[in-house]
Amino acid sequence: MFLHFCSDRVTGKCRHVQRQLLLSYKRGLLYENVVARSGLRNKTSIKQQQKVDTKRILGEGAVDVNTGLQSAVLIIRKAVFHIDNLSPASTVTTVQDHLQRQNIQVLSCHGAKSWMRDDEKDQVVAFRVCIRAELKDRLMDTMTWPKVVIVRAWKFKNNNHQ
Repeated sequence: MFLHFCSDRVTGKCRHVQRQLLLSYKRGLLYENVVARSGLRNKTSIKQQQKVDTKRILGEGAVDVNTGLQSAVLIIRKAVFHIDNLSPASTVTTVQDHLQRQNIQVLSCHGAKSWMRDDEKDQVVAFRVCIRAELKDRLMDTMTWPKVVIVRAWKFKNNNHQ
């Protein structure tokens, strides 16, 4: 499919641009390949490949005023992390309090198995922490944590047992 439109609205000059949209399936995911060719320079081409999630989207538009269509439940995007190499005196409450002081809202916090080496596992404790996804940069900031505390994304087990 080819689309034709004027791309330069800032200067008011019409630069005709032709775009070709190619859709293909790879491993069950839909990919959108965008090839753009400028009418001014035929030899210039831009290729881009974006992963498009075909299973689910979350709407970002406003409430439809005419029909009153709106969502019923607020869906919160979450991020889960493994906090490791904490002293054995650390508890769920101390981890939650620490994150609250850093202005990071904790959705859940549970004790977890340490991913340290076997000989070090007895000397440390670890936690599984779930927060709002938009706060993950704040949680992953090195200044948020004491020296040599290990923070990493939670590794979920693959459920494809056959």
